[in-house]
Amino acid sequence: MFSIALLGVLALGLLRGMKSSFLGSLLVSGYWLIHGVWDLRIVLLNTVPLWVYFIRQMKTGYQQEAESCIRNAQKSHEDLKRQDETIRNRIKILEQRFSDLSRVYEITRHLGKALDLRGLFEQLGEILYQTVQISSCWFIQLKPLEGAGNKTSIYRLERLRDHEIKAVLEERGFLEEEISHCLNDKQSKIQLNGRILFPLLVEDQLRGIWIVEPADPQYYEALSIIAGQLALTLGKVELYNRIQELAISDGLTDVYVRRHFLERLQEEFNRSRQQKLSLAVLMCDLDYFKQKNDTCGHLVGDELLKSVAGILKQNVREVDLLGRYGGEEFSIALPETSLQGGWQVGERIRLAVQESEFQIYDEKIRITISIGVAAIAEVTRSMEELIDQADHALYSAKVKGRNRVEVFE
Repeated sequence: MFSIALLGVLALGLLRGMKSSFLGSLLVSGYWLIHGVWDLRIVLLNTVPLWVYFIRQMKTGYQQEAESCIRNAQKSHEDLKRQDETIRNRIKILEQRFSDLSRVYEITRHLGKALDLRGLFEQLGEILYQTVQISSCWFIQLKPLEGAGNKTSIYRLERLRDHEIKAVLEERGFLEEEISHCLNDKQSKIQLNGRILFPLLVEDQLRGIWIVEPADPQYYEALSIIAGQLALTLGKVELYNRIQELAISDGLTDVYVRRHFLERLQEEFNRSRQQKLSLAVLMCDLDYFKQKNDTCGHLVGDELLKSVAGILKQNVREVDLLGRYGGEEFSIALPETSLQGGWQVGERIRLAVQESEFQIYDEKIRITISIGVAAIAEVTRSMEELIDQADHALYSAKVKGRNRVEVFE
């Protein structure tokens, strides 16, 4: 009976748990050993719960270890996913940066070849509108005047219907606040009125302003690089233009030399012929200049020529051509101007010279000018013939007493 009770205890231990079963197994085994029962089968039978206990303990340990490994693997997987996402984002940023730098390189490559500011700005606009997607863009050129201040030219990029980019000259007075701000503050980048202003410095002097509106902040760095290259190109273009001016301009009076004047006049003559436009030519000669030059000296004579050339510049348009034909003789071409219009310009010049008193060193000098005017006609066969007609009119003004304007009819 007692053995049956012990078996009941063992069974109860199995039902209640491994630890109770293990204790029950020890009790039963001890009982049989005390009573001198050494049957191996009985001992093994009673130690089964013990083995089951150890096996289950091992299984539990393995399960916990496996679950820990799974959790660690899942955590490592999540970390790898995050790292992969971070790397992909960085790759996208690098690809975008590479694309931006490629566009910047393309732009600066074009800028490096440019020698004409207007054409340069149009090329720059074509690339910018395709890449940076700006809405408006201006370029302001500041050319220092001989006295003080600057001559301001404002160009605005305009997209035509065929997507062609043109640099359109704006009226003066536009963007005055932006210009004033850059003159007082020459930072590399200025934000004002929703626009980004890039002052363009040449030898530490403000020579231009590049204005963009609006621009995505992600393009600020690229735009700053372009602005720096634009400033370098502006300096190169100014130097090139200066060399060109020295080649085509008279060193004393700063008007066209005869050769270049005749080249430009030939172009205007051909254009007027093709488009059936009017064209007037004036030949101007200072009266008794040789006497004043001999009396007052060549230095005074040179200054007198410069002063008269200044009056001529003030009385012609930007589209007109003004050149020193030789000695004290000047020539003027007036595109799209009739014979009557040419006479009016000549008379205005004559009066301006006559009424001027030139203070040159210690001398106060007055001088007059004689002018001959001719205009293109259907019978005019060549540019040389047109010049010859104006020269005949000038000779007529000299014969009739000087200080006159005569026309060739």
